[in-house]
Amino acid sequence: TATHLVFQKLALTASATTAAGVRDELARLVDQGLITSAVAAKINVTGISRFFTTDLGKQILAHPTDYHRETPFAMVMNGAELFKEIKTSNDEQVLIHGIIDGYLETPTGTTLVDYKTDHLYPGSGTAEVVARYQGQLRLYQQALNLMNPVPVVQMGLYLVESGQFVTIE
Repeated sequence: TATHLVFQKLALTASATTAAGVRDELARLVDQGLITSAVAAKINVTGISRFFTTDLGKQILAHPTDYHRETPFAMVMNGAELFKEIKTSNDEQVLIHGIIDGYLETPTGTTLVDYKTDHLYPGSGTAEVVARYQGQLRLYQQALNLMNPVPVVQMGLYLVESGQFVTIE
């Protein structure tokens, strides 16, 4: 939660997104009482700043007003679309709500990103993380396509621990 707050509050400038800039933002959040110093000490500063060295991060810094952060959504879906155990004949409407970490609108479409702070164990690949979260990202994609006239053309996970942006097909 605290990592997401840093991503949300961080100024989208080249200087603010360096490791030093992230540390400055953490100090500001501690001073404002939004996080404790103990929590701030556990934030992966390098992982956050590395996001802005990815291709997507560079695009965001080039077009900061086109990047939307922490966008809430709600939508109604048929339960059978979400859960295999619900039979279509007994389908119930399910309210889905959440918060989209970020999305960048470009002339060619929208890129959706979800930040993940999962610990990656040695020898484990990104495939497990992708498998765990691709359903969540597809829900976010559906919600964003309903809310926004600019279609989602790319989506992915930013793995804070490894500094990777992994595209979800």
